[in-house]
Amino acid sequence: MDTANQFLPTEETLVKALMRSKSTSSLERVGIYVSSYGLVVTLLLIGVIKFTAGEAQGIQPLVANSPLMFWLYRIFSLQGVSNLIGVIEIVVALLIALRPFSARFSFIGRIGAIITFVLTVSFLLSTPGAVQFACSGRKRS
Repeated sequence: MDTANQFLPTEETLVKALMRSKSTSSLERVGIYVSSYGLVVTLLLIGVIKFTAGEAQGIQPLVANSPLMFWLYRIFSLQGVSNLIGVIEIVVALLIALRPFSARFSFIGRIGAIITFVLTVSFLLSTPGAVQFACSGRKRS
């Protein structure tokens, strides 16, 4: 056997590596469930809070300044917009939770969660004063 071939993996080594990669460990499965259902609980709690008057007032400047969502206040009331967002977040959470029964519905819920979080982050860019860069003018010693 020449030295170049001694460092190449054999067919048996490749098959073993493939079998290991296909099997998920129990720790991996626990991590997947904890992260998935942690997301479900978070979305459910945030969705339920949207039904309160304080939250409706709190999200008003964010939604009103959003180039993607400002139009909602032309159709719904202050509380109506908040309720609609809450219903969407609860439905997304429930769709994700359906993973043991329907991978397709869970996938749709996960796409909904991505859209929800992208819209939420977009508020930082569209709301005046949401991000402020402070410069104190003092010199560091």
